[in-house]
Amino acid sequence: MFADPGRREIHWKGEYREVREPERLVFTLSDQPGEEAYELITVVLTDLGDGRTEMLFRQTGSLTPEVYEGARKGWSGFFDRIAERLAER
Repeated sequence: MFADPGRREIHWKGEYREVREPERLVFTLSDQPGEEAYELITVVLTDLGDGRTEMLFRQTGSLTPEVYEGARKGWSGFFDRIAERLAER
């Protein structure tokens, strides 16, 4: 992945911990190859009916509050783009 500003290249790594289709996904994520530190990402999807789905998204680990705020903004932008794409269908 290339991150702005400066187009810094990020090499993500991680592994799936739990896949329970279609309702739950748990995986690890790190941009620090070779280190044991990672973030744990949990996604829970709930069918609300009428073509609506609720998503609970949680990221936990050992980052600083400032870094978590940056991650929140990044994930939010990603989810907004997904919502826009789905609305086009």
